[in-house]
Amino acid sequence: MLLQINPTLNNISEKCKVVFFQQAPKTANFSNIISYIEKEISNDRYINYYTYKNFLNAFNSNINHTLNKREFIKSEIKSINTIITQTLNTITNRIEIQKTIYDLILINKDRTEVIQQQFSHKYFNQKYIDCFIKILFAYDLIKYLCFLEGEPLKNIKPPQKQLTFKDLFEHPYNSDKKINEFKELLRNSGYINDSYSWEGITKNKNELAILYYYLKSLPGIIISGDDEPQIIAFYKEFGRVVYKDSKDKGTNGYCTIRGLKNPKHKETKEISTQKFSIWVK
Repeated sequence: MLLQINPTLNNISEKCKVVFFQQAPKTANFSNIISYIEKEISNDRYINYYTYKNFLNAFNSNINHTLNKREFIKSEIKSINTIITQTLNTITNRIEIQKTIYDLILINKDRTEVIQQQFSHKYFNQKYIDCFIKILFAYDLIKYLCFLEGEPLKNIKPPQKQLTFKDLFEHPYNSDKKINEFKELLRNSGYINDSYSWEGITKNKNELAILYYYLKSLPGIIISGDDEPQIIAFYKEFGRVVYKDSKDKGTNGYCTIRGLKNPKHKETKEISTQKFSIWVK
């Protein structure tokens, strides 16, 4: 794909010359040409990935899965420098151009300001439009390089550990023996089926949440912490997906977390207390 960058940019350059400098020169203003170039790049399957946003998303996705973060960053720097060099290699003062863009990115100058003020006077014409397009394309590459060389590990948050059902319980209730006893009590009471999926006794979707709150109200059973991720893990163990917002429901959503906070069904709470008090002794 790397080999396709310059031929693709050259092709965009030729089309740009025809559209703006030959067919409709009166429309050849900065805004129109920038919009045209951006559209051509975004529509091209070979080079539309090469944006700062895409690079950053890929970095954030991969950094926590690599075995050696520092070596990963070194590899990214080497790779992006290669792409920048190949993109600008036909421009005689490419090193100076790269440094100018890099330095201006460091002080938070946006792309339009940088390209227009620094390069349009020389390259924004029919003769050098190919160079202009390559500089415009290289801007996001250089911005990503700037990010990589700015100690990005300082801003990386380690992925949060997903709570499991067992994680919710204090010792000795987190032992396999106590967990199995709890599930058998649920199954024998008709709350879950033989596949350990939640069925419930009532039609209330917060029935399982009431059981969670009952157990958490007792000392030394449920760990301290935010109820939301704990309830989600509690429901997940029995095949029920709790979603944070109705727009995130998807096809397997059971109920929203909002409906599971502070349940008030007295009858269900009394049933939970009667049936499960034996397990907590």
